[in-house]
Amino acid sequence: MVKIIAPQNKIALTTGELDYDYLIIATGTETNYFGIENVRQKAIPMKTINDALEMRNYILMQLERAASLAAAEDRQKVLTIVVAGGGPTGVEISGMLAEMQSSVFRKDYPELEKGRSQSQIYLVDGAAQLLSPMSKKAQDNTYNALKKLGVNIILNAQVTDYADDKVLLSNGQTIETENLIWAAGVTSQVFEGIPRNDMAGKRGLKRMITTKQRALKIYMP
Repeated sequence: MVKIIAPQNKIALTTGELDYDYLIIATGTETNYFGIENVRQKAIPMKTINDALEMRNYILMQLERAASLAAAEDRQKVLTIVVAGGGPTGVEISGMLAEMQSSVFRKDYPELEKGRSQSQIYLVDGAAQLLSPMSKKAQDNTYNALKKLGVNIILNAQVTDYADDKVLLSNGQTIETENLIWAAGVTSQVFEGIPRNDMAGKRGLKRMITTKQRALKIYMP
């Protein structure tokens, strides 16, 4: 679907138009970059299966690169990984990478063993805790488990930009890396035909304003 033509009860598709009596919008979400263009262009998204496969291939490629670099400074930028978003996705990715760092990476890339201290994993979230919707027990257990794995957790800070291989945070901190994995949330898809005044949100978060019956105002007689 590319356009909603509400006055005519039609939608425009990539293959033509389709009439409807009732239109249920259940088109899912897309990655929310919070209006940060550099992040949208350069970060590694993590929402779909294809995103996961591309992330895996990219990380392996970076390990191959690091193994061929002699300068410690160059290796550190290639090996350091920043994960933005302390929800379930960001937590799982951080934990997975930390476990692989101490097992799979060590076995498959022994030449990087001397530089293990250069390989850092950061998990960044704007909230005061990880897994905000979950219980305090789950939050504390997750925090402690990731710390034990060696993940550097930065809370109460948001990514504000990603330029020149540097992740800039709202707390003034800068992390030099070529690898920013974006798991900081999603937003609704927007189609032509839905007026801007029927949308709400800030920092890139888009929500559709509905009536109590979950109907968009543009469909009300």
